[in-house]
Amino acid sequence: MIRIDIQKNSSSKISSIDFNNLGFGEFFTDHLFQANYEHDDWITPVIKPMDKIAIHPGNSTLHYGQAIFEGLKAYRKANNDIQLFRPEKNIDRFNKSATRLCMPQVPKDLFLSAIKSLVDLERKWVPERKYGSLYIRPFMFANEAFLGVRPAEKYTMIIILSPVGSYYNKPLNVKVERNFTRAVRGGIGSAKAAANYAASLYPMQQAKKQGYDQLIWTDGQNHNNVEELGTANFFAVIDNKLCTPKASDSILEGVTRDSIIQLARHLGIEVDDNGVSVTQMEEAYRTGSLTECFSTGTAAVISSIVSIDFDNFKAEFNTNFPIAGLLKNTLMDIQFGSNKDIFNWTVKV
Repeated sequence: MIRIDIQKNSSSKISSIDFNNLGFGEFFTDHLFQANYEHDDWITPVIKPMDKIAIHPGNSTLHYGQAIFEGLKAYRKANNDIQLFRPEKNIDRFNKSATRLCMPQVPKDLFLSAIKSLVDLERKWVPERKYGSLYIRPFMFANEAFLGVRPAEKYTMIIILSPVGSYYNKPLNVKVERNFTRAVRGGIGSAKAAANYAASLYPMQQAKKQGYDQLIWTDGQNHNNVEELGTANFFAVIDNKLCTPKASDSILEGVTRDSIIQLARHLGIEVDDNGVSVTQMEEAYRTGSLTECFSTGTAAVISSIVSIDFDNFKAEFNTNFPIAGLLKNTLMDIQFGSNKDIFNWTVKV
């Protein structure tokens, strides 16, 4: 059993939170988890009151970007039990990202104990289903002051919690991005690294100025193979088949993506996870066989798309999304415990 020192806050700010208007990532709970890595070991695991952190101006993360993160959620069941959704997948992906950025692995038992202990302490912050869920953000950064270019020898891991509502409040209008690239083969696109998201900000800002909600990222070589949608994975329904980009080192393998693929196959929906191209989508739309498109991710679960700008024409979709709706509702029923978890995906806190 991992021993985590718990230092409780003397007061809570939960009474100041309007759970009817949570937004996403705007509010934070009373405590955080922190552990430090020094001399090849994780030391001083502690849950303590939420506070600012102090770092040296020479901290290597500020200069060279050794930083990764994860995102998962805790859900309140109708009987008020709290459960996590596939946390082991996030832990594995976190450690995979750490390896790619020359950062230390976090032992799985420490990681899961930290999440469970922190969520258990903050269980009053987990919203009821009608309001949202509790977003869990583990992150790690180099915490050594030096200006030489090499992997750091000291690191800090922190977990913070945020009660959240919907990430999007409407279906999306998107465009195909053919100039900028989020990630390339051989890069760090499959790692949940902070730098991946920094690279997407400018193109996204320009797209929003043009009236779009998100971008469909394409490959860096030919800008024809679909990779992701914004910060999420992408799916298209073509000839009643669920098509999604093939996982690679330029695409983040989403936990929700994997869950949707398994769930779709269980429901009898054919899945093709070997890739989808812009050309294929254009042709399918013209023939009427492209009927739905949506993205998947922890934050928004499933976000349907109402229009796609292909540069030479605009594809528009009916606001009835039968497959996306079925998958979203079925998945959320498992996450919130109102449907039987036949996949053993949930973990009780």
